[in-house]
Amino acid sequence: MKIRNLRLAVAALSAIVLVGCSKRSDIALHQLIADGMVLQQSQTARVWGKALPGTHISVGTDWNLNVSATADPDGNWCADIAVPKADNQHHTLTIETSDTTIVVNKVLIGEVWLASGQSNMEMPLAGWGVDSILDSKRHIAEAADTMLRIFNVEKKMSLRAESDCAGQWRETTPESIARFSATAYFFAKMLRDSLQIPIGIISSHWGGTDIEAWTRYEELATDADFAERLRDYDQAAASFEAYDAHLNTLPHAMPQGPADFGFLSNTNVGDELVTQAGIDISQWQTIALPNFWENAGIGAFDGVVWFVRDIELPREMIGRSLEMHLGVVDERDVTYVEGVEVGRHNGPMDYAVKRVYTVPRDLTKGGRLRIAVRTTDGTGNGGFAGCDGGMRLVEKRSGATLSLEGEWHYRVAGELHNGGIALFDLEADGFAQSVRPILPLSSNTPTALHNGMISPIQNYGIGGVIWYQGENNVGRAEQYVRLSQHLVASLRATFRQPELPFFCCQIAPYSYGDNLGTASAELREAQRRATNATPNAGMISTMDIGSARTIHPCYKQPVGERLARLALRRVYGFEQLVDAGPEPIGLERNGRLLNLSFRNADGLRIDFTKPNAFELAGSDGAFFPATAILRDGGLTLFSHSVPQPCAVRYAFRNASEATLFNAQGLTAPSFEMTVE
Repeated sequence: MKIRNLRLAVAALSAIVLVGCSKRSDIALHQLIADGMVLQQSQTARVWGKALPGTHISVGTDWNLNVSATADPDGNWCADIAVPKADNQHHTLTIETSDTTIVVNKVLIGEVWLASGQSNMEMPLAGWGVDSILDSKRHIAEAADTMLRIFNVEKKMSLRAESDCAGQWRETTPESIARFSATAYFFAKMLRDSLQIPIGIISSHWGGTDIEAWTRYEELATDADFAERLRDYDQAAASFEAYDAHLNTLPHAMPQGPADFGFLSNTNVGDELVTQAGIDISQWQTIALPNFWENAGIGAFDGVVWFVRDIELPREMIGRSLEMHLGVVDERDVTYVEGVEVGRHNGPMDYAVKRVYTVPRDLTKGGRLRIAVRTTDGTGNGGFAGCDGGMRLVEKRSGATLSLEGEWHYRVAGELHNGGIALFDLEADGFAQSVRPILPLSSNTPTALHNGMISPIQNYGIGGVIWYQGENNVGRAEQYVRLSQHLVASLRATFRQPELPFFCCQIAPYSYGDNLGTASAELREAQRRATNATPNAGMISTMDIGSARTIHPCYKQPVGERLARLALRRVYGFEQLVDAGPEPIGLERNGRLLNLSFRNADGLRIDFTKPNAFELAGSDGAFFPATAILRDGGLTLFSHSVPQPCAVRYAFRNASEATLFNAQGLTAPSFEMTVE
């Protein structure tokens, strides 16, 4: 009995000692290190997260690999593991500390790509209201692949590099894919079908954003156009953090859940106050409309702004039903007349929709109208873009018209913040009383999206990047050549892969308010030049799948599959696959003729049913329509208006239609070339 009691005492003492020696770890994994993740094959992968400083972490794999790490003084830890080749099997990772064991299940090994850019990359397979995806219902219904995994990085902007992001690995199902990037999905699906191994696609996108927002500080600060603006970035970040702390003290309106898509439009922000009869707006600020508020006293800002105007009606409009034209309101609006709602547009894509509302005759009997418009903008410019014929009231029977352009009163009601709306004291003009940050933070602030949506995933191994952006930089073509190269250098430095494959989309034709203008064509040319000057980069043409009507074409399947062609040939060795349309590589002059040569020119053909897309210019730079004649591997061009041609353009208008194709049906990019 004494020996037994002695053993029990020793055992109890040992347990007490072990408990006393064990330390809390508070270990947490990065959001990407989770069930269902896909690891990039044949690379060294990083497993990382947070823990209490000094915590010892061990990481084991079911392919017999064990490594360890220790949390640094800031609580960060990272362990590198060698990943074998893809094998179409589920794997597990086991992460252990003294007090916690985490098992990551259903891990796949295959190819992982990052898909990034603005709205044409963001556009989901289910489409957006007036903008749809061709055959989306069929593609959604057929989406079922446990070996194709998707991860959507939730939107976040920051003036400092973030370490984590929100998101979740999901298998491809009709439910998961409907709201996922259509372009990214079609790209990943073609890789999956061709390679027959697991595919992971990480989508990090934000509509209406500039390329510089996606570029890291170290790269952008070397550019003369941005160096001065970024010089005091630390001070700017501190000022924003102070402003953010101020917003945290304000009441917030928050969505009811992730499916609350109408939140921004349906949330009343001062409606009861502004629609009261007789409310005094004389102390409100004024702005000349149509205009974007970025051009007024508000500056770069995403949130809710009220615009109010009092109107005296002419005699012929009193007591009559009127038609009110406000033009394009970017993005959402709820419009009141005499305190009565007469119309609203709720969708995020309504930024391009002209507002035409009916004012009932009951509201016009008094001869005086107060028009109040609650506008909400979540990205890019906000306010009134105007319309043909101007903002106006119309009495259709008599044709009488009253302009609504000119001075309006406005006041800021709320700012988008922490996933909701921070509400300012509207009566006291709380926004004007706030000390604004030195560098206002928006989705177009330089480096803000790199910090918030690329930096957090930098430790994750990827095989390459696909990129669809450029529309927001139309008008800055020469700068875009440099910015595109900065972006690629930024991504390669961030993911520590000097030769990381980078494949982009030449933006599609769109009118931009002027079908025959060249602003977007110049941006397309900047994309072509930048890509040609960047090693291990490629570009697809979308000249045949654009639309002058919408900046969001419905043809996302060919976009994704053309990007996949580049990857399959240039990364995965599918040598027999033609990866692009005809690409101009040489230009020679022969008297009155210019001879163009191409690569990828087998079966070169011109679609003569479409408007002529070729132009020539002499030394004066004036371009005239040109005749193109097919020859072996190229074209011969001439124009009676240009006796000594020096330059050629193809599809070099905003809304040009493609006419030049190869045997695979792939179109040439738009381009401009001069004789050397």
